[in-house]
Amino acid sequence: SLIFENNLAQGPNAIDNSGGGAVFAVSVWMRNSTFLGCSASAGSSSEYLGGGALLACQFYIDGSLFQDSHGRYGGAIHFECSPFLSRGNLPGNTIENSTFSMNVGQEGGAVYSTVPISFRFSTFIFNEANSLGGAVISMVESVFDSCTFDGNLASKQVVQLFRTQHNQRFL
Repeated sequence: SLIFENNLAQGPNAIDNSGGGAVFAVSVWMRNSTFLGCSASAGSSSEYLGGGALLACQFYIDGSLFQDSHGRYGGAIHFECSPFLSRGNLPGNTIENSTFSMNVGQEGGAVYSTVPISFRFSTFIFNEANSLGGAVISMVESVFDSCTFDGNLASKQVVQLFRTQHNQRFL
């Protein structure tokens, strides 16, 4: 297991204004990792970038804790594929048995994603978005299987935990 504590990606061009306070990767496989107090910010301004703890394109995350992280698009995690981040060789994007607690983002208190995700047996508690998506914003299909959402807030739409442009399925 790994522990990332108080990591910061900062600067006017912090990874091309992308984010990833502790980890910036194309493909990530992690188990039993802890991210505490990580952030990504745009240098001298107080504007946070995406994924206070992690920015990735393809991933598998199991049994991990993301707590008290700050990022503009996804307080803890920002998942996105772009020409800069080409897809790797990991199977499906999955987060399971993980906890997201007290993370803060402009959009997506804990997670902001433009790639499909399967969330399984994960908990989202006391995350906050200064705009939309107190816990998760997913711009594409996402699956939430046996997940718990409690005490997440979004200032513009308090009851909204996530939004999507396509389909979402709840089990």
